[in-house]
Amino acid sequence: MLFIHCTKYQYNYNDIYVCLAYGVLFMENYVSIGDAKIWTTIHDNLKEEKPYLCLCGGGPGIMDSLSDVDDLLYERFNIIRWEQRGCGRSTADGNYSIYIAIDDLESIRKFYGIKQWFIGGHSWGAGLSLAYALSYQDNCKGIIYISGIGMQNDNDWIEEFNNNCKKLEGPEVPLPSEFSINFDVLNIGQRSFNDYIKRPMLYKEISELRVPVLILYGTNDIRPVWPVVQLSYLLPNCITKMIDGAGHFIWIDKPLELQNAVFLWLDNL
Repeated sequence: MLFIHCTKYQYNYNDIYVCLAYGVLFMENYVSIGDAKIWTTIHDNLKEEKPYLCLCGGGPGIMDSLSDVDDLLYERFNIIRWEQRGCGRSTADGNYSIYIAIDDLESIRKFYGIKQWFIGGHSWGAGLSLAYALSYQDNCKGIIYISGIGMQNDNDWIEEFNNNCKKLEGPEVPLPSEFSINFDVLNIGQRSFNDYIKRPMLYKEISELRVPVLILYGTNDIRPVWPVVQLSYLLPNCITKMIDGAGHFIWIDKPLELQNAVFLWLDNL
């Protein structure tokens, strides 16, 4: 069942926003962390039998872009989405490193009173999900790693990506009119990611990660796949699903294949 996110009917109760969409309520909570307020959203009709899943968007530097993934996976998860500092409705304060984002995720988990959750993300958000799990392994039930780029900063990767970009006849996906990029978030986030992956113990930590991981990647993604394949062999508890005909935004090209892959993985855990 698909739900459409709607902001027409919105009421403010002490930083808690109620959003009605075709009979489905979304709670929009602002999580206070110091002077910053981090925008989050969650369905109101939570089910005890469903695990929690927090979704991390790509970029970095863009507003929430995973409502369609929320729709696809809502049947099996209580889903939280959020916007990183400087993006969309969250506070812009210059604290945009991956280290801050990791700790903000942990603050979101505590805000919702969740003991353990699944963590998932798309593109840059996939890398953030893995980094969070490495820092807070005991709080994670599993990782859904969608169209990530691995844990590397390689000139050959960039050259191959740029060559594939030149072959495109248009954008990878049509962008909504409200789409914008905070380039401060983008630049600081990327620099901090490049710093993060240079940590001497990183690959050892990845090789010892107990958390189950599902890697989803589209065969038509213009980003080179070899770093993701390397990562999949390094992770001790990992399933990789290559989705034929899908590009970087798998849920647009092959939504049912993405949904089926996640649900099958979840059933087999």
